[in-house]
Amino acid sequence: MMKCFTVKAQRFCYSDYEVTPGFHNAASHGGPIRAGIHVRIAYLGPAILRLQIRQDEVPTPAESASATESAQRQYTTMTENDPILQRLTTAFLFAALCWVLWWNLQWRLAMRVWVRPPNRQATVYFFRVFFGLNLLGSLYELVQQLRRHPLTGQNLGGTLSTAAIMCGVVGAVTAFSVWIAERRQRRTNSNENL
Repeated sequence: MMKCFTVKAQRFCYSDYEVTPGFHNAASHGGPIRAGIHVRIAYLGPAILRLQIRQDEVPTPAESASATESAQRQYTTMTENDPILQRLTTAFLFAALCWVLWWNLQWRLAMRVWVRPPNRQATVYFFRVFFGLNLLGSLYELVQQLRRHPLTGQNLGGTLSTAAIMCGVVGAVTAFSVWIAERRQRRTNSNENL
């Protein structure tokens, strides 16, 4: 989200979420810019090179913390009430659950993406625990999401179609990763046989 202000008819815009040269610390993240303060700015094009604020107008740490907390509450409220974001979050959590369920059902195949067989028993145990914890965590998060934002007839179709697309993409990436791992293993086996 861009924050903009004007000094003597010169408009400046910046955001904490874009990597740009110069000043870009918004008030919502503790930055000093607020309406009505006196500033002196050195700039080149849209980049703020130096920002000076009168000493008596610099926000105190308590004011900066308060602004940060207020922005966090506002952001949380906005995201909690955004139906598109909620549909995407639910679809993502469903796709994540499907993916980690596959890890648990096909754990030998899933392990091959990270480590080459043969594996020591401790390595197998570590991955099985890791896969199980991921399954429990993703199931918990999906249930919490559905409790906060239940699926209705209005958003069910869009959420499920988005989840299906995400599962397809994850499936394709997984299949490609497994293919690479198997190819690497075949190459290793053929080199050992020589």
